[in-house]
Amino acid sequence: MTVLAYTPDENINRIMMDRNTKYLVLEGVDDIPKYESAIKQIDVELDFQPIALGCKNKVLSLLSQVRNTNFVAIVDLDFDQVQMPTDSRLLTLKRYSIENYLISSTIINSFVGSLTNVPKNEVPLWLTINEWVSHTHEKLKGLIKTLHYYQTQVNTDRLSWNSVDLTTNGGWYFCDQKINNLILSLFNNNIPATLAQYETYPALNEYDIIKYFPGKLLIKSLYSYLKEKFNQHFGKPKKLTSVCTNHMSFTTFISAFLSLDGELRSILIAGIDQLKPV
Repeated sequence: MTVLAYTPDENINRIMMDRNTKYLVLEGVDDIPKYESAIKQIDVELDFQPIALGCKNKVLSLLSQVRNTNFVAIVDLDFDQVQMPTDSRLLTLKRYSIENYLISSTIINSFVGSLTNVPKNEVPLWLTINEWVSHTHEKLKGLIKTLHYYQTQVNTDRLSWNSVDLTTNGGWYFCDQKINNLILSLFNNNIPATLAQYETYPALNEYDIIKYFPGKLLIKSLYSYLKEKFNQHFGKPKKLTSVCTNHMSFTTFISAFLSLDGELRSILIAGIDQLKPV
């Protein structure tokens, strides 16, 4: 489906004026192909227009301003301490973002099986993500507290960090120096004393970290990890890189398997039910 470049306000006007079209309202433009792919796996006949408003506040503003029922909105869990309104048109993820649902053994096994023709139940014999999950937890369990503090306690002049790369050059390991540099840049080399006493996420286990840590900061590392394992098992990672030329296209491609996650599937089905014609 071709997505034209509309501004958030133009998208809101489209919803208000075109009541015969069903709209799926999302936060970010880069979320559109992921949700489209996942929803089409559940209901290939569903006809809807995906649109992005740019941020959660815009989505919540839409809900308060527009009474139309020709749309359903899905927002990320994020770190934001925003009171979610009670509205049947609003669905909230139970993880930080849709990218966090990609990091699942079930999804990875099906994804890898589709590329290699290896039955998905045999993939774990040579590939698991346990090593990657353990490393991610060890390196990022402190950073998640810092990012949460920054997102919820710093109210002005906040820097964008969603697209930062925290991995070693050419590898999948998270780099201590890059993590430290990110922290210093966020606070302009002046770490607040109150950060040390901040007690959000006091006891995250390994799999909690991949649910609640910003997903966009995890995907490149996961992609590089899978490339390395493909290389070790097949001699060359061609089957991965020929389909997914980089970690961004990898994210879109693997989204076809998102409907395998039961938690996300229930959210998507709730959205599909509202997008179906009356």
